[in-house]
Amino acid sequence: MSRSFKGIMLKCLGLAVCTIPVAAATLSYFPIWHTKGSGELVSGFCIFLLVLCIYPLIKAVKHFLKSPSVFTVWLLLFLLFMLLESIAHEMTVISFVGAVSNLIGGIIFRIARKEV
Repeated sequence: MSRSFKGIMLKCLGLAVCTIPVAAATLSYFPIWHTKGSGELVSGFCIFLLVLCIYPLIKAVKHFLKSPSVFTVWLLLFLLFMLLESIAHEMTVISFVGAVSNLIGGIIFRIARKEV
């Protein structure tokens, strides 16, 4: 395998590690559909959280991975929601999953940069 192919594959793996666990945690705590009255509605809060989940993908598409890193954003959210745990236990779990998965993804991106 060539070095550039390894780098591309590692970048794809990094994006998957950064986005999929956080999206799965979000969907496990907040359903995308909720019933109100006689119909089903899309949950705006869940959509907002899913947009946050794909933030690393948005940054990769723009080729703009500068400070503050995505890991820092998720870590700050984790610490914020730890303080507000009594009212946002679900957000604590989601932010922690985001911080860990984006830290691992960042390491994979750094390895990928060396492979290109």
